[in-house]
Amino acid sequence: MVYPQAVAIPFISIIGICIIIVPLILHIKNKNYPSASILVWFVLLNLFNIINAFIWSSDDTDTWWDGTGLCDFEVKIMIASYVAVPGGLLCVFRSLARVLDTRCAALVPDKKQRWRNRGMEILFCVVVPLLSMVTHIFYQKSRYMVYQVSGCINNFDDSPISLALAFIWPPIICLPACWYCGLVLHRLRLYRSQFGDILNASNSNINKSRFIRLFSLNFIMLVIIFPIQCYVVWQNTVLSFPWHTYTWSAVHGPEWHTIVKYTTGGNAFFDRWVPVAACFLVFVFFGCGKDANELYRSFLRSLGLDRCFACLDTEYNHQTSMASSSGSKVKLLFSKNKIWSSTSR
Repeated sequence: MVYPQAVAIPFISIIGICIIIVPLILHIKNKNYPSASILVWFVLLNLFNIINAFIWSSDDTDTWWDGTGLCDFEVKIMIASYVAVPGGLLCVFRSLARVLDTRCAALVPDKKQRWRNRGMEILFCVVVPLLSMVTHIFYQKSRYMVYQVSGCINNFDDSPISLALAFIWPPIICLPACWYCGLVLHRLRLYRSQFGDILNASNSNINKSRFIRLFSLNFIMLVIIFPIQCYVVWQNTVLSFPWHTYTWSAVHGPEWHTIVKYTTGGNAFFDRWVPVAACFLVFVFFGCGKDANELYRSFLRSLGLDRCFACLDTEYNHQTSMASSSGSKVKLLFSKNKIWSSTSR
C-alpha cells in the first residue's frame, strides 16, 4: 500500500533542496557563513527525508533493511542539527546586532575582533555540533530505531543524563539568540532614521534590503524553533519518566545492537516537515531577489538558452536598463517643464 506521506515528503523535500541551492550560494558569496551552515543542515535533513521515505515505506517490517551504516550516520547528523541550527541563528543575530552597534560602526574591525567573530561562528556552527555527536554515545540507549516513512530515529536513555547532554541544550542556545534578536529590534527602533547611514558606515557588505530580509527570515525561524524545542524538552522528559540511575553498562548492554522496527500506518513524525517548510521559507526571502534572478539567468545562459530567449542575454538586459533609465530622465524633464510652465503663468 502506498501512503500519501511516503510520497509527499520525498517529493516536496526534493523541491526544497532545489530551491535552496541559490540562497545557499548567495550566503556563501556574501560570506554569511552562519546562514549558509543552517541551509546545509536543512539540505542534509531533507536528503534524509528522501532516502528514508523511499526505503521504509511499506508495512512489512520483515522485508525492511536494518539501516546498518546509513542510520548510524543519520542519527549522529540529526543530533548535531538540534544544536547547530539554534547556534547558527545565534551567530546571525549577533552579527546583525554588531552591524547596528554605533560604537564600532565607523571602525574597521582589527585582527583580534575578526578572530573573535570568526571564533564565535566556529564555536556554535562547528564545535558545539561536533561535541553533541561525541557525547551522543553516553545517552544512546541503542544504535537507533527504524520507523516507517520517518526512517532512522534516535533512542534516548531514560535517565537524567539525556536531559543534561541532549534535551536541554537547543533551547539554552536559543536564549542568547533571543537576546541578540531583541537587541537588533531595539537598535532598529532607536536608529530607524539613521538606519541606512549606519549600514553604509558599518564596513559590511550588507545593504538595507538584505539586512531586513536576513533579520525577518531568522526572526520567523527563531519564533518557530524556540517553542518547538521547549515542547520537545518537556515531551521527552515526561516520556522518559521514571528515570533510572545511569550506568554505562546498563545503557550499553547486550541489547544495544538490537535494531527495533515500527510501523506507523504511513505517518511521519512532525519534525520531518520542519526542514521542508524551512526551505520554502528561505526561498521566499532569498530565492526571488535581484541577486538570485541573476544567478538563474547565468545558469540558463550556461545551458545556451540565451540564444532562444533574448531576456537572458546580458547585452539585451543592459540595453533595456539603459532605455528604461533614459525614459525616466525624459519623464523627469517633461515633468520639470510642466511645473515651470505652470509657475510662469
